[in-house]
Amino acid sequence: MDIVVLVGMIAALVIISLGVGRLSARGNLSKEHYALARRKIPFLPLMLTFLATQVGGGIIVGTAQDAYKYGWWVLLVPVGYALGLLVMSLGVGRRIAALNVATIAEIFEKVYGSVALRRFCSALSVVSLLLLFAAQIIATRKLLVNFGLDSSWFIIGIWGAIISYTVLGGLTAVIATDIVQVIFIFAAFVSCLFFVVTADPQLISTALTAEPLQIAPWPKLLVWTLTPMLFMLIEQGMAQRCIAGRSPRVVSLATLIAGILAIAIAAIPVFFGVCGHALGIEVSEGSSVLMTVVTRIGDPFFAAFIGAGTIAAIISTADSLLNAISSNIAYDFGEFSLKKTKLITGVIAVVMLFVSFVFDDVIALLVTTYEFSIQSLFVPVFASYVTNVRSKTAALVSVCCGVGGFLSLELLSLPWPKELIFVFPPLLGYFVGLLWEQRMAKIA
Repeated sequence: MDIVVLVGMIAALVIISLGVGRLSARGNLSKEHYALARRKIPFLPLMLTFLATQVGGGIIVGTAQDAYKYGWWVLLVPVGYALGLLVMSLGVGRRIAALNVATIAEIFEKVYGSVALRRFCSALSVVSLLLLFAAQIIATRKLLVNFGLDSSWFIIGIWGAIISYTVLGGLTAVIATDIVQVIFIFAAFVSCLFFVVTADPQLISTALTAEPLQIAPWPKLLVWTLTPMLFMLIEQGMAQRCIAGRSPRVVSLATLIAGILAIAIAAIPVFFGVCGHALGIEVSEGSSVLMTVVTRIGDPFFAAFIGAGTIAAIISTADSLLNAISSNIAYDFGEFSLKKTKLITGVIAVVMLFVSFVFDDVIALLVTTYEFSIQSLFVPVFASYVTNVRSKTAALVSVCCGVGGFLSLELLSLPWPKELIFVFPPLLGYFVGLLWEQRMAKIA
């Protein structure tokens, strides 16, 4: 890999993103503009920001890593994201927009009538988003170390720029930079794929006929699909974009096209992962399968291009997470001014930047955060999308059962993945709370 080219590309990407983000933030004076871009985002930028948010470092690095072991079945991970976007396009996105809320947590006040539950769930959301944000920084650090760039100052410089344009510019800046980043990601992966396939056309048949190193058990296949799909339906960044879309029709079309393109882009790192196993390329422990394979079958320039594209994918997810945190702070914890919102978001982002240097296990952090968010919030939030039931008790009991279920499942040793049953405790709690409230209403 050409390290000079890699550093130059990353630096150029960050500087361009910083410049675009700062320029797009000019005249950004109101909270509505800052958090929701005045709810007037047209189709193309909305579709691209949906795509950029989902095609993150987890999909690119993680799918290549698993594809080396399990083969093409790993495409179920991006399919899970695409299914989440499909569900949104079939009506959930319209419903989120129709609720006329600014955050997912606001549903608990507007639909269920509980300010306390709104703030509690917003706090849960902020904690989850912060952990996910820290995971992106950790992933960047591990990837750069893998490239031979073990420089804390370089990492601090990258993330300082990202925090700067996100905190100052809000959603408008994030969407503008998402467009730059997703174009860069697409160019990097498509051009590299074209280069290696042109150089060796046999790679396609080699990948398509390759036998996996291991057969993935069916519960794992279900988890790959189910977890990203469920998380997407309650994640603040996705909801924020649905709310900010110009119209429900625009939201539906943007989510549908973004889902299709997400599978297409994610198939490229899966292809490289499968090729790595099929060609017998050895990957040392702790190394990136994607970068190892690309370095072996590509050339130094394209390896650097893919490396920078992977960093772009991580950034495109991270700035969305940070912007979602700003929305929660701005709307769910009292009447914070825009200035205070920016200050608080900036401070906690910088704190998480330095805290991230203490942790190392990014995958465990991501999985735990996804599970906690889904168990705590999914059932009452999704119920607000698909029903007109307004039961404060049902929402409260569901959230409590979700938190309790998460803690219980972490302690229990089960013969199957806990993801197969983790929605049942909050679902049971929701129906118990609903029946209890209906019974009390009859008695009264």
